Amino acid sequence: MTQGQGMPCPCAVEGNMRRLLLLLLAAISIGFAAAACSPAASNNQAPEPKGPSASWDDQSDPDWRYRSQFKASMRHMWIYANRIVSAGRGDKRPTYDEIWPAAADIQRRARMAASFWNAVSKATDSLQMAMDDDDRPGANEEFRAVGAACDGCHMATWSPYYLHVTPSTVEAWKNNRTKLGMEMEHDDNPPPEFPNRVLMQGLWKNYQAAQLALQDWKKPQVAAELKQMADVSRNQAQLWGQVADNAEKLVELARAQKRAGMPEAYTAMTNACRACHAAWAGPERPIHNPMPWDGPLD
Repeated sequence: MTQGQGMPCPCAVEGNMRRLLLLLLAAISIGFAAAACSPAASNNQAPEPKGPSASWDDQSDPDWRYRSQFKASMRHMWIYANRIVSAGRGDKRPTYDEIWPAAADIQRRARMAASFWNAVSKATDSLQMAMDDDDRPGANEEFRAVGAACDGCHMATWSPYYLHVTPSTVEAWKNNRTKLGMEMEHDDNPPPEFPNRVLMQGLWKNYQAAQLALQDWKKPQVAAELKQMADVSRNQAQLWGQVADNAEKLVELARAQKRAGMPEAYTAMTNACRACHAAWAGPERPIHNPMPWDGPLD
């Protein structure tokens, strides 16, 4: 119904306003109900932002703490040995600029490994000399050098977790705390009892026995333990030295762009790798042996 000059009736206007107000209140109620049903609202927490998953090159990836540095180095040497073959196999001119840096990387890694074992044998020799001179303070100092030589290798080859760098240690360091109480070594998934692990455990027993005998100045017992440690160290250093020496030959040949002698140097280098794998890896741990020099061409 209208009132004068076509103006709407006041009661009609009020009715329309009431309907609009009811619709607005209903929409607001629906919005609140939907928000209350969401997981974030039910936990009174803001939703976590979504992002890309952690990659192995990202610090947010926690698995780096469990990866053996030694295994990573060995895989690199396997990769570069196969790259040398790929660049040199066949009758075509070798890709010398590929062989050169690949052989140089193997040489550096093998020299470093040999240096760890040489440090152990040198320290055991120095300890034996101090004992021969009845120099007890000097012998104690040289025994510390034996321990430092062993730990130097461990720090360069073990996984961070095996070096007691646990998640709580990492968090402490990230928050500028020194974490003086380092956790004792523990590993839920230790490596199998393959020959190299047994060898290392034997060296640890030699070290402990030598320490006890040294405290009582039982020189024959100390000498017996040191001899075993020195024999193992020299054998390991010799194997790594063969790898490094022949890798160095490959570097020299690639630098001079000479093919003659490359197959022989490569074969001698990888024969040392295979001999070490055969002696210390065992069937429990599958090993990637480098490709031989001769083989099919793709």
